[in-house]
Amino acid sequence: MNSNLTNECLDLLHTQHATGRIDRRTFLAGLVFLGAASTIGGKFARAAEKQLVVTNWGGDAVDAFEKALTSSYASEHAVEVKINGSGPTKGAMKAQFESGAVSWDVCDADPGATKSLGELGMVEPIDYTVVERDAVQPGFAYEFSVANYFLSYVIAYDAKKFGDNPPKSWADFWDVEKFPGKRSLYKWMSGCMEAARRWFWAAAGSR
Repeated sequence: MNSNLTNECLDLLHTQHATGRIDRRTFLAGLVFLGAASTIGGKFARAAEKQLVVTNWGGDAVDAFEKALTSSYASEHAVEVKINGSGPTKGAMKAQFESGAVSWDVCDADPGATKSLGELGMVEPIDYTVVERDAVQPGFAYEFSVANYFLSYVIAYDAKKFGDNPPKSWADFWDVEKFPGKRSLYKWMSGCMEAARRWFWAAAGSR
């Protein structure tokens, strides 16, 4: 098996283990088969020298990251950048550290996950003698991460159903009597807790 194919197999093997798709016994057997058993207990050998692996949430984000962030970095620093779109969940990041088989260098993870993992020694703190803190939006340069983009959570509704009287606030979103029907929310609490908080204070103020 040539070195490039072996490295690709090692990347795939590690990803499957880190995301829980294969158990540790299968993972170790795969390392032995690929001749990489020496990586057990230590850091996962990089697929190639001068390579950076950036992990995000896949889909259109892979191309967006490459265009906005990694392609210019790769050319400026003569380094190969790979974007892994498997999703850097807190559990997957923790699993990589605990297995001793770390193959992700930079993760598009939320600040809550990086803070909790960083306090456990699983994420490296950012060296602000190297990273320009002033280049980051004020208030968003954290100990273990920086905010590299911003987003909003909005209310979407069926305009045909509500006509000229659509929901206009989070208080309306929670008002099932005024606006009957099913609701859906983001599967994680990001944004959802804020929406509930706004409803609570609006309701409290009306009493």
